[in-house]
Amino acid sequence: MARNPNRNPLAPFSDASTFQRLAVVLVCVVGMAGLLSCSQSERSASGPGVRASKCEPCKEITVQKPRQQMQPATSAPVQQAPVPVEALAAGEPYVRVAVLKDAPVLRIATTTVEARVFNAANQEIERIPRNTVVEIAAGPAGLVVNGSRVNESQLRLESTSASVPLRLNDQDTAARMTVFRIKSPVLTAVAHLPMEEYLAGVLAGEVPYERWHPEALKAQAITSRSFALYQLRKNANDPYDVESTVMSQVFKSGFKNNPILSSALNSTFGLILTSDGAPFSAYFHSSCGDHTDPSSVVFPDRPSARPLTPVGCGFCSISPAHRWKFTMEKRVIQDKLSSQFSGRQTLTGVTLLDISGAAIGPGAGPMRRVSTVFLRRSDGSTAPLSANQFRLAVGARDLKSMQFEQVVDTGSAIEFTGGGFGHGVGLCQWGSQGMALGGYNHLQILGKYYTGAALSKIY
Repeated sequence: MARNPNRNPLAPFSDASTFQRLAVVLVCVVGMAGLLSCSQSERSASGPGVRASKCEPCKEITVQKPRQQMQPATSAPVQQAPVPVEALAAGEPYVRVAVLKDAPVLRIATTTVEARVFNAANQEIERIPRNTVVEIAAGPAGLVVNGSRVNESQLRLESTSASVPLRLNDQDTAARMTVFRIKSPVLTAVAHLPMEEYLAGVLAGEVPYERWHPEALKAQAITSRSFALYQLRKNANDPYDVESTVMSQVFKSGFKNNPILSSALNSTFGLILTSDGAPFSAYFHSSCGDHTDPSSVVFPDRPSARPLTPVGCGFCSISPAHRWKFTMEKRVIQDKLSSQFSGRQTLTGVTLLDISGAAIGPGAGPMRRVSTVFLRRSDGSTAPLSANQFRLAVGARDLKSMQFEQVVDTGSAIEFTGGGFGHGVGLCQWGSQGMALGGYNHLQILGKYYTGAALSKIY
């Protein structure tokens, strides 16, 4: 059983020998010297235009390893960045969340207060009375509001009270929303949310927060805030910053006042991960299956960063998806990837190459992550796909990862034996939970999965 991190640290010395008591005294003296050094460092680091960098020698101390731990943590705790990162906005930024996509029609309702309606030119064109439902549809040339055509491709609706959210399809969502007709004949609804309120919905959507360890929740809060802030910069000129699904981070409305989530967010308020003084896309996934993989291999078309390097995990065996088998008929794979076939071509098989270029076959071997998939067609030709493209096309919920120890062609189907759940880059969520249960804190968790990253407070 893992050692309880909340137990009295002096309890083992209650019946200690004289030698043991002397050792404790020496440790305390060294600790006091470290604290004095910290105080002096904080004072000397302060200066014009420089934010004081908090010296935290206590966080350098490694927590005692749990008895049944599979593998010790191999990296130091993530540390406070010496120089603050340039703020994205004055104070807490807003996040534009695509909470509904490809909807032919949607309903937005007011409750106890009115809502103001603005067009794309930021002109107020209408007021919606309280306790009123507005139905919006996509017309051939614009929007249709309550059956009347509006010569606008987007409308912004704002509650007259920032504390009273508008309801989207009977769900409290946000005090400000924008409806876009990005493509005909469907709509996209975007909620504008303060970052911390958005993160409460992300934590609720990404992990079973009621049974998740507080230190794992804190690690997830910093990771998700880092990912969101990177997306804010990257997508500044797009209609929205993030989606509310696994394509970005899973988001659920209505959790901003949850006490468990508020505790994790308040204790990490405004903190993000940085690399070389800049934000980076802090990827995460459900479980890595024993080791994470480099971003440059899994996402070759996206910018990478030094902390997105592979690490051994050893803490995610508690995941329900640590090991699994999945079989898919070839005809189903062909249907899901129909754009790769023409005429009378059919799928005869698949070839999966790991990150070193070696094929994964029917013989059981060590767990390896696939980087490229070749679809073999009946005319002898092949179609290459990235591993991520293949998994998303055939179904990411069914084919849990692209990490396999065995792939067997049964003739009519492909049988995959694999491990982990997700793309395998960055934070392993079940590994984070395993570390927290073993007594590690959120700084040690982040230090393990994002090697060389630093913490920066941006608001």
